[in-house]
Amino acid sequence: MRVEWAFVCRTLGVRGEEAAAEGIGADRFVRPLPTKLALVVLARLAALEIECGRPHRVESFLTGPEFEAIESRSLSVTLDTGGPEHPEGWEVKSFLPIIVWFGAERAGTYALDTWIDGRFRWQVPFRVLAA
Repeated sequence: MRVEWAFVCRTLGVRGEEAAAEGIGADRFVRPLPTKLALVVLARLAALEIECGRPHRVESFLTGPEFEAIESRSLSVTLDTGGPEHPEGWEVKSFLPIIVWFGAERAGTYALDTWIDGRFRWQVPFRVLAA
């Protein structure tokens, strides 16, 4: 399983196989510091059919400007096989919303790293700037 893409967005709605997002790619937050922030990330997972039907450990780690650990999330994701209508050889895909509330104490570059089954798969960097 892999992360096909992931990005920060301001608002997010996911319904079945469709996602609606606003503020896509908004990679900076300008606020008086310290502040509380809600980081909203939409990721699209992709897996071969042979990887479906079993759980995969998905972990996200939020790091701060000095690469210090701030928050982490861990969950198990099992994708269903594509079914009879799924084209043979095509990957099965699914959306994964990741929402992290955290306190930003200082300005700088932060990042959300995503690991699947113990392997690094994607990083979403973003900046926090003092207003």
